[in-house]
Amino acid sequence: MYHAARRARDPPLDDDVRTTIPELGTMQILRGFDGDKPILEDNTKPITLRMLLTHVVGLGYDIPNPDLIKWSNYVGRTARNLDWSKEGFTVPFKFTPGEGWWYGTAIDWAALLLEAATGQTLGQYMKANILLPLGMEDTTFWPGSDFDARFVAYTSRRGDGSLEAVAPPVDKDSDHPSRAAARDYSPPRVTTAPS
Repeated sequence: MYHAARRARDPPLDDDVRTTIPELGTMQILRGFDGDKPILEDNTKPITLRMLLTHVVGLGYDIPNPDLIKWSNYVGRTARNLDWSKEGFTVPFKFTPGEGWWYGTAIDWAALLLEAATGQTLGQYMKANILLPLGMEDTTFWPGSDFDARFVAYTSRRGDGSLEAVAPPVDKDSDHPSRAAARDYSPPRVTTAPS
């Protein structure tokens, strides 16, 4: 992602990316609560690509975090991180950017930065610049029906120890864009020994 952003606009790792992704400039820092009311503070620190790639920006996942759930309920937010949308990724910072570490949606914001810098989706960029040059023609974020016959059967163990087939967890009908943290599919490479 860094190379795509660099080729498109030549931003070093430590340039402030809030001009490219304005939503990052409006996010506040959640300092706690006064009863149910969130205590928010404006962020005056820059947000850099380095911070996004190393998870030191202060953006985490909302579902396992009681503070982000409480904030979401207070402001009436219905979008969640797993909606895979800007709205779903837009939450307050847990700390001042650069002053802590928290695994979460920072990598998704880096993907949005790449998309803004290149004019391509993450999937389009990866296919053209990474996957196809590596000969990975069948790797995709969204497998089509041509993948059905090639999926390895998913199984679940029954109480008696036997296995039963279950449907694969593939969301083929999703219309959300590809994101950085999940959902890539690739068949194993089949090779033959030289004769």
